Amino acid sequence: MTDERTSIFERYTSGLESLLALEIQTGTLVPTMTAYAGSERLRRFFEDLPPMLWRQRRRLELLLKTIPERTDPTPALRSGLEDDLRDIGGAQDPADRDSELVNAFAWIIGLEIEQYAATRDVAMRLGDFEAAKHLQRSLNTVGALSLRLFRIARRIRDVAPPLMEISDFDRLPLHTGAMR
Repeated sequence: MTDERTSIFERYTSGLESLLALEIQTGTLVPTMTAYAGSERLRRFFEDLPPMLWRQRRRLELLLKTIPERTDPTPALRSGLEDDLRDIGGAQDPADRDSELVNAFAWIIGLEIEQYAATRDVAMRLGDFEAAKHLQRSLNTVGALSLRLFRIARRIRDVAPPLMEISDFDRLPLHTGAMR
């Protein structure tokens, strides 16, 4: 194998390993995100993720098994999102919490899209069109997730809470001086 091909092959292997680590980490974060979601739509979105994440993970594990002489375990990926989730969970306003959850998951989706596209392109350069097809399938899935999350985010942001509830009128201060 030439040096250039070896380098491309190492990038391909590294891309698969990074994707697998990202899918594993995302799977561990989803229960926390589900628990923090205030919007029913957002909660359902997070509840629907585990089967899809499992399929993505399984697909990546199978692709990694096809690599000859690979014995290295998948490296752990630390994105700092666990710490961010703790901060998000402390938010008092459910709308703010939902907005932050959407932003956090959109960030994960952005990482996945970039990595799947780059790894797919490297697989195509290597001539492994079967792997490229599987990576494209995963990329399509992540793209559909992105669209669904965008629609949820739009609904969360479009439905603004009323400025004042009717029951709040009895708590208004009476400024008799202002009426004079």
